[in-house]
Amino acid sequence: MRCLGWMVVGGIVCACGPVVADDGGADGGSDSGGASGTATTGLDSSATGTGTTVASSTTSTSISTSGDPDGSTGEAPQGEISGRFLLAFSAVIDPTHPLQWEVQVKDSGAGAARTLELVLQPLSLDVGSTTTPRQPVGTPTPVVVEVGDDGAFTVPLPGLQVPGEANPITGGDLGVSLVLAAGIRSPDLWCGEGMGTVTQPLMLDLAGSTFAAARVDDGAPLPDAFPTSCPQ
Repeated sequence: MRCLGWMVVGGIVCACGPVVADDGGADGGSDSGGASGTATTGLDSSATGTGTTVASSTTSTSISTSGDPDGSTGEAPQGEISGRFLLAFSAVIDPTHPLQWEVQVKDSGAGAARTLELVLQPLSLDVGSTTTPRQPVGTPTPVVVEVGDDGAFTVPLPGLQVPGEANPITGGDLGVSLVLAAGIRSPDLWCGEGMGTVTQPLMLDLAGSTFAAARVDDGAPLPDAFPTSCPQ
């Protein structure tokens, strides 16, 4: 599929486009523990965050967000990325409690004709948790994007709705206009920067947020430790 700018085709958003929590659960159902730095928001949340690895508990999270947040590698993409991924979005307003989606990716074509078909399924998270319970909740979002020769692509998510069950920061419903500027780092990882705005229940700028999507084998439990940004 080729497209220009952003458009919606049959309910699918199209775009043309150029390790963290560990609370001891093997089945993807646990929590997460502390980090460094501080962020406080109008959503009545505060958190700390740095680098690249997380340990979990229901009240605090130690998260790793280290690395270059720019997803583009400047090199050819490292293989195709079809399969299942855990996408963790570390919002600048509370980087230690990332929003999470399970993403199914279909990588098709090559060169200028290469496209990715993504389906983002929100995952439930208790307030203050990074790993519990992580069950599908809300409506999946399908997106089709084009991939540049350097492995860079942009995922536009205008009007994204995050149900309260998938919001580990406050537990309330969120309306978000989000753009993911991504790059393929390997067949098992794509990552980059997030930008946009929380539009409901209040306006908040998301510039400076990061994300990472790490491969998870089909049928395997979601990992307790996962990246939230690109590696250096």
